[in-house]
Amino acid sequence: MLIFFFNNISFSTIPTRFIFFSIPIFYFIFFQIYRFLYYRLNYFLFLIVFLLLFFSSILKNKNFFFIFDLFFKNPKNFSC
Repeated sequence: MLIFFFNNISFSTIPTRFIFFSIPIFYFIFFQIYRFLYYRLNYFLFLIVFLLLFFSSILKNKNFFFIFDLFFKNPKNFSC
């Protein structure tokens, strides 16, 4: 099947050649952009959520350790 496909492809026209040989290049470029955004966005989202929790805990209870009390000391307060 693949041999039939490659034997019958015509590279005589420039657009066909360009499309066929540029697929890996475009794939690589879009994959790199996706990979960069995926990891950076996850990192920044985690950072933003942590900072929001941190500052909200300071504003509510005037101490930093409130955020740790929520997770470790009294697990009943923690709800998903």
